[in-house]
Amino acid sequence: RLEHGSNKLLGFDDFYSFNSPQFRRHVEVISMTEFIKREGVENGVAKINIDDLPRLQQLAKYCENRRKSGKYCGEVFDKLLRQSDSLIAPFSDDDCLVFDIDTFNAETKGGANREAVKQFCGTRRPVFYTQELASPDILHFD
Repeated sequence: RLEHGSNKLLGFDDFYSFNSPQFRRHVEVISMTEFIKREGVENGVAKINIDDLPRLQQLAKYCENRRKSGKYCGEVFDKLLRQSDSLIAPFSDDDCLVFDIDTFNAETKGGANREAVKQFCGTRRPVFYTQELASPDILHFD
């Protein structure tokens, strides 16, 4: 997504500072290397095939975001999606993810204050975080 009136590309980190003490008080942030080490084991949520583990550990340390590269980052996510209870978040940069407890509990969009959601999301399409999105062990934001 582009910043309004600019050529600067905005990413998740522009909205949430992963390094801020406030964010880290609520969300544990780990590297992909740490995630594979911690969760890629037999009892972990990633359940990575033992034959794939060395390759994924290598890619987690360094990979390139180019499909034709021999060190393509997407290989990590492809294997995680195939071997784990995981889901790629079904929305894009054009959408607006809304966390609303009433909607989450009721599974209806009627719980959220529509005017507040419209003001928050602007022109982006609201997508509500639901129990369906919360159910997989891994929800990957692509």
